[in-house]
Amino acid sequence: MTIAHSARSGLFWSTVDRIFTQGLTFGMGLLLARMIAPSEYGLVAMVMVFVAISEVLVRAGLSDALVQKKELEPSDCESVLYCNLFFSMLLMVCLCAAAPLISNFYHQPRLTLIVRVLSVGLFFQATSMVQVALMQRAMNFKDQTKAIIPGQLLAGLLGLSWAYAGFGVWALVGASLAGKLLQSLFLWQRGGWRPTAPFSMAALRTLVGYGFRMGFSQVLDAIFKNIYALVIGRFYPPAQVAFYQRAKGFQQLPVTNLQAIVGRVLFPLMASVQDDERLMRQTTKRVIKLLGFIMFPTMAVLALVSEDLIRFLIGEKWLSSVPLLQVLCVVGALYPIHSLNLTVLTAKGLAKLFLRLEIIKKTLQLSILAVTFRYGIYAMVLGQVGSSLLALLINSYYTKKYLDYGLLAQVVDLFPYICITAVSSLSTYLILQQSTLSLFMALALSGILFALIYIALAFVFKLEAIREALALVSRRK
Repeated sequence: MTIAHSARSGLFWSTVDRIFTQGLTFGMGLLLARMIAPSEYGLVAMVMVFVAISEVLVRAGLSDALVQKKELEPSDCESVLYCNLFFSMLLMVCLCAAAPLISNFYHQPRLTLIVRVLSVGLFFQATSMVQVALMQRAMNFKDQTKAIIPGQLLAGLLGLSWAYAGFGVWALVGASLAGKLLQSLFLWQRGGWRPTAPFSMAALRTLVGYGFRMGFSQVLDAIFKNIYALVIGRFYPPAQVAFYQRAKGFQQLPVTNLQAIVGRVLFPLMASVQDDERLMRQTTKRVIKLLGFIMFPTMAVLALVSEDLIRFLIGEKWLSSVPLLQVLCVVGALYPIHSLNLTVLTAKGLAKLFLRLEIIKKTLQLSILAVTFRYGIYAMVLGQVGSSLLALLINSYYTKKYLDYGLLAQVVDLFPYICITAVSSLSTYLILQQSTLSLFMALALSGILFALIYIALAFVFKLEAIREALALVSRRK
């Protein structure tokens, strides 16, 4: 199987996995949002800040090290598995002990039990990390998808039944734990690897240099992805956390899924050709066009229909999320692009530089947050746009250095997609201004009309990414 064929197959199955699992999680979140008040939903959002950070700490970057390493040695996988299990149990104890402190920090006593119950999921997740890494290394996303989907489907059905029975926010907590347990079981059932060697400190040492630097970078990223919810929860009422998190949830559904779909395939692909600068540059150029082709119109449509979408899906009580979502769409359009630039560094094994850049960018982000939080949540979200632009400038500088493909060249490649997105958005807006359709029909027509205009313009101007997208759909096996 050629590299190109493996990449296309991986993209297809990675897409199926993300769309199904994230769509199910998002749908459950919408059901819960309709059943409970924003103030109660905000309580769960506060807890997830600490859970997300703990999940990254469990990985410790060692799974990435297994994917990046050119040749795996005996005991590498076993050593990572035992290390992940150790970290998961250590963090479970830490979270349980810290639960009262977290509750006191937010002045919300109900959070103590939620934190302790969710901490169990760390152990379930740790058991399957090596299986996922090996499937990712082999770009075997077909088996990975077939393992993840049944677990998420069963967990989703359990969550819906618990929600129907009136368990409220505990339905989401229970579904999260069930999903991690079932996913681990199915991954072990489909994965071909079984531990056969003892733990080896020597094997672990070959991985920790890259892995721990990547892990520390990922911890920083997880903290700063959730720091806005942390600050809002500390200084504003719980309902404000809920409005922000709900807006972020709508924005991140396409953003994180696209990033995961492409990143899971691109990282092992580029790591396999890390010594071929020409091929890496060619791959980066093709992927950045595909990202622009997909993400720019997605964020434009989401911003365009945000008010009608929130009113239709979760009701009038969540309309305070609308202006936040519209600004976050700008951040969402940029994120996959500067994340792609970072993939160049990780694929080349430049974990030390990656970590240094993360520290620089997070320091800038924290400085912007320290200024903006005093002026309200909207000002904080506007500050995220500035942080994202600075991150893009920093990340693309090193893509220029190592691949001779800097920010100016990237903007030139992306400019046609920016233009047709702007034309499609303006055309759709002007046409719909003249209509008096129902809420559902206006939403449906907005998406259809935008898509028709956008795709037509892509074909008229013969943009390269349209061919890549068609090839992705047609090559499934």
